[in-house]
Amino acid sequence: MSASITDRLEDKLKQFPNIRYERSGDYICVPATDGSGFPVSYDGETVSYTGWHEHFGDDDESAEGVENCFGFGISDCCRLVILKKGGAAYSWTVEELSEEGNWEVYSKTALLFYAFWRRTTRVVLQNHHRRRKKITSEITPSPPPDPASSPAPSSSAS
Repeated sequence: MSASITDRLEDKLKQFPNIRYERSGDYICVPATDGSGFPVSYDGETVSYTGWHEHFGDDDESAEGVENCFGFGISDCCRLVILKKGGAAYSWTVEELSEEGNWEVYSKTALLFYAFWRRTTRVVLQNHHRRRKKITSEITPSPPPDPASSPAPSSSAS
């Protein structure tokens, strides 16, 4: 019997000891590391980023889609833009970082009914569990910061 999609996700996550995750049956979740990120989860059918979600089947083709969607969500090339009216979320937009360095809409979902007359607030969340070399290539772990590579303060004479 082949491994379940959740097993495959867990096997991939085990390659990155710095990424904390929770697993229970067919459910697996990488929680946000701080207030600027968002949880990424899979429940056996659906990959979710807070209020945004995408449904998948349980065949091999879907398994690849789940792995890509899940990995994308925990990478720094993905961000989630949430719009709120009166403090209640009503729109979730997933954006991807292009090779040119621009954020482009990947997918959007929203509620049909919301308090449209209330003040809008925009919240942008982004994970930094994994860093991508290129938008379409393999995902690599984020390296620790190198203090030697930070620019030295410059002084200018007037």
